[in-house]
This record gives sequence, structure tokens and C-alpha cells, in this order.
Amino acid sequence: MPTLEHVLATASQDSLIYWFLPIFLAALALEGWVNYRRHLNLFDAGDTKASLWMMVFVGVVDIVPKVAAFAVFMALAQLSPLADVVGRQWWAWVILFDIAVNDVRQRV
Repeated sequence: MPTLEHVLATASQDSLIYWFLPIFLAALALEGWVNYRRHLNLFDAGDTKASLWMMVFVGVVDIVPKVAAFAVFMALAQLSPLADVVGRQWWAWVILFDIAVNDVRQRV
């Protein structure tokens, strides 16, 4: 059974959140700077808190299902009778890939 650290490291390989976070924080800083320089009084602390909580919520919603699914898949893989064969044999991966490709072709 994989460790929690391994599951989290594998699930966090989604790079979209790493692009979104700096852009979001830069837009937030730009909004605050423009509001301060032009004295627009449009920048509200409540809106900032709401935006930051939304960002946290998106991060949680993004990572929790991935971690749960990965943990379930790893547990099911350990129960598989093919776990020992697929882990050691290169030809088993070729056969599984061929089965997957043929299954996708049949569904399309």
C-alpha cells in the first residue's frame, strides 16, 4: 500500500493550479495597486477574502478527489491477480495498452 506522501505527490502533478495561483495573486495585487493609486475605493476587504476562500476551495476540490481516486486505484491494483505479472514483465504492459486502445476504438 502506498504511503500518503506518495499519493499526495502523485496527485499534485497537475500543473494547472501552479499556473493559476501566481496569475491569481498577480491580478489581486494589480487590482489593489490600481485602486490605491487612483483612489477608486473599489477594493473591498470582503471581496478579497471571498476570492481567497474561493481559491482555497478550488484547490481542495481539485486535489481531494484525485487523492481519493488514486488511493482506491492503488488498493485495487494490489488485489488484482495480475499485479505481480504486470509489475515485472514489459510485455504485459504492451498487452494492456493494446487492450485499452482497442476498447477505446470500439467505443468511438
